[in-house]
Amino acid sequence: MRSASFDLMTKIRKALLLDLDGTLVATDELHFEATMKVLPEFGLSMDRATYMAKIHGGANDDIKRYLFGAKGESVGTEYVTRKETAFRELLASVPTVPGAVELLDRARRAGVALAVVTNAPRENADLLLAPLGGENAFDAVILGDELEHGKPHPLPYLHALECLGVEAVNACGFEDSVNGVTALVAARVFAEGIGAAPYDQALRHAGAEQVVEDLGWEHLRKIDLLEVILGRA
Repeated sequence: MRSASFDLMTKIRKALLLDLDGTLVATDELHFEATMKVLPEFGLSMDRATYMAKIHGGANDDIKRYLFGAKGESVGTEYVTRKETAFRELLASVPTVPGAVELLDRARRAGVALAVVTNAPRENADLLLAPLGGENAFDAVILGDELEHGKPHPLPYLHALECLGVEAVNACGFEDSVNGVTALVAARVFAEGIGAAPYDQALRHAGAEQVVEDLGWEHLRKIDLLEVILGRA
């Protein structure tokens, strides 16, 4: 006799894998502001171009190594703690990216599995998922911060695919950072970039198949694979 969990896994054939910060919720500017606020406390400074190339969408462990290197784990951990605290203090509300809620609704109507795959720490993720229905609104929530490797390593996306029981060829991923697109490409998942000019070129260079400004259906309806996954939902 087959179990209910076995039946569920055999029915799940397709999935959408979505980053959180900047992809589903519009928080990129707040992360930048928090970073610019905290860096001087550690005697550091950075322009936006360097931030976008080296920090945006990265795992906190990688950011610590980039910023502090040989200075050790303790100062890097202190920086991350202060930066994430500063970010949450700026988070008066959590606006969703245009089209995000509609896309999630379409996927659910089509019976498509949904996974959030993020480098955000747990405390941030809980806050950012709230306007999207919370963690229980998704089939899986994967935190790179709790795995051996975060993005740009493919492990978070490979783990999401494993949790959902979906082959990479049957998934469509959405990312707004070079680190995220790199992770999707390495996991062999179709990478849809979310970003406006001029950063869209960096996403394409990282391997994004297409880049759209936001998740509005007028943009997404042109993605052939997404039409296959969602059908007429």
